[in-house]
Amino acid sequence: MGELVEKIQNNTDLKNIYNKILDYLSKRDYSEEKLIQKITDLKRHYPHSRRYQNYNRENAEIALVLVKEYGYLNEERYARNLFDYLINKKDGLQRIKQKMLNRLIKKDIVGQLINDFKKESKQDLTRIVELTKAKREQLEKKYKNDRIKTAQIKPKLYLFLQQKGYAGDEIKRIFSGI
Repeated sequence: MGELVEKIQNNTDLKNIYNKILDYLSKRDYSEEKLIQKITDLKRHYPHSRRYQNYNRENAEIALVLVKEYGYLNEERYARNLFDYLINKKDGLQRIKQKMLNRLIKKDIVGQLINDFKKESKQDLTRIVELTKAKREQLEKKYKNDRIKTAQIKPKLYLFLQQKGYAGDEIKRIFSGI
């Protein structure tokens, strides 16, 4: 580790990349891949700036080693915290999985979190049941004089829940709650 610290201190670009990563992490957590993307994007956003000329993947990975070594970056901890936050929202597991993958969290970490959650417990569906009830009442009020539209309420609710990331068995549980 001493060699790496010395290498970063002696190379201005590596030192700047390291400090930039710490700056990003001081504001919020990121996945490793997202940090690398943010660093390499600086070169693209400022193509005429000499400062970002060596902001490439290789240099970002070197700086990330030291960041991880000091414990400032832990992708599993970040993924767990994000999952805990998202599971309390109104989204289903498929939507949560997609949101986590969009944040460039490694697929194996996301898959493990989803599988662990499925084994441990079932998702609390009370919030989505209430939202679905309100949506159904809104649609019934809107289409009260149209028989064809009234018959389409249940399929519309099904699609609404699918878009929220719920699977068929979860949707059945939600419908049983309303």
